[in-house]
Amino acid sequence: MHLLFRPGSLFIEGVESPYSLMAASKGVYGEAVGEWTPTDALGFSKIVALPGVFYRRAGENSAGGAKP
Repeated sequence: MHLLFRPGSLFIEGVESPYSLMAASKGVYGEAVGEWTPTDALGFSKIVALPGVFYRRAGENSAGGAKP
């Protein structure tokens, strides 16, 4: 952990860990071919759509079954 001490304050400047998911060595910039399969993309899109699905269902239930 990198700390910066100033009179009356303390700043955390950074943290290093061998288990970091944010490490630059773990990341890949751009789109790599074969990174996602069609099945992966389908599953991801379904997961990302869930908040909208739940929002719509909640609205239908609160309006007595009427669709917006």
